[in-house]
Amino acid sequence: MPIYEYECSNCGRIDEIIQKFSDKPLTKCRHCS
Repeated sequence: MPIYEYECSNCGRIDEIIQKFSDKPLTKCRHCS
């Protein structure tokens, strides 16, 4: 499974998330929601 980097536009944190190609992209930050 690929690893995706997500950067929160609110708090600026960067998370590396392992997801399947069929999973929907994240829309909320896990830290500041």
